Amino acid sequence: MRALRRLMLTAGVALLAPLASLIPAVKAAAPPAKALPARVAPGVYHLGSKIPFQIILPLGTPAYFLEGDLVEGAGWGPDARIASVKQSPPTAFPGSLVLDVEVQVFATGAVALPPLPLTLRTGGQPQTFKISVPPMAITPLLPAGTQPEPPAAAVLALPRPLPWGWFLLALAGALIAAAMGWRLYRRRKLAELPGPAPSLRDTDPDRWILDEVNSLFLASLQPEERYTKLSRRLRDYLEIKTGQPFLEWTTSEVQRGLARMDGLPSGLVTDLMGVLALCDWAAFARYRPERPEEDDAKVRTLRFLAAFRSPPEPREGAA
Repeated sequence: MRALRRLMLTAGVALLAPLASLIPAVKAAAPPAKALPARVAPGVYHLGSKIPFQIILPLGTPAYFLEGDLVEGAGWGPDARIASVKQSPPTAFPGSLVLDVEVQVFATGAVALPPLPLTLRTGGQPQTFKISVPPMAITPLLPAGTQPEPPAAAVLALPRPLPWGWFLLALAGALIAAAMGWRLYRRRKLAELPGPAPSLRDTDPDRWILDEVNSLFLASLQPEERYTKLSRRLRDYLEIKTGQPFLEWTTSEVQRGLARMDGLPSGLVTDLMGVLALCDWAAFARYRPERPEEDDAKVRTLRFLAAFRSPPEPREGAA
């Protein structure tokens, strides 16, 4: 008997278990969607114009959000588009959430928009709505048969091509004229510039040779360089003063040329020839004079130059 009771209890539990599992599912099922009419402002609406709707939802808490197809830019059925959605929560709770919606309809005649699902979620049980809109009369923008005829296509004249040939020719002429003007301007400016100042060698050879001699003896030069330049400067000075080709003459020819001059003391000739001989030794024989010898050469050179400021004329017929 006990075994029979146990068997019946087990069978009952097996039959009631599926029914018990269905109880939470029934409790968790969402409530049916409530119909929520949208208020449409009265007026005459044309194809594509924005039609204002107003939807009012009961709201008991400031913490909420909406789910569904009521989104700006989304379609409302096949013939309409949601242009904008503005939410206005209440200032006190509980209150009403006001949704101002603008819809564009792209069909004419009597248009009935399909119900649009919308879910209001708060901390408690979500509320599901079906927004319904009463049928609307949408008129076309222009009455049938009165549309204006499209304007006839006018034949546009082709623009005249630019005269590139004349333009390039004028540009080349302007460049040539500018170049010629600049050349004339440069030539005039160069003509106005003063010429180079005459050198001291040409205007005052006596002062020039003294400056050259003093500079050569004061400069830090090797003997061959110092006395090579001194010999050339003295010969150049003699050529300027006498008109004789002292630069081309050898040292012996220089001595003979000075001997042909009347009134030139032999001591001066000796002074100059001693200096020129020292110049030849230093330039060609690598002779290195001592300091006293260099001082003596400078004194003899300056003594000769002081006496030769007014050189005597060479004797006529002297070879």
